[in-house]
Amino acid sequence: MTGTVGCMDITQQFLLNVSVLIEIPITLVLLSSMLTTGQTGLQIQKYNFRLW
Repeated sequence: MTGTVGCMDITQQFLLNVSVLIEIPITLVLLSSMLTTGQTGLQIQKYNFRLW
């Protein structure tokens, strides 16, 4: 899957890089809802994740 948009070449490597850059904020949002800070540092909550 390759092509050109304007003067920019869209290659498989470009699509892979963009997908990784998009995945990072999604992962951070999920981790922020799963992790809590306690006296011993970060802890993973068990079963009840905060949504907001």
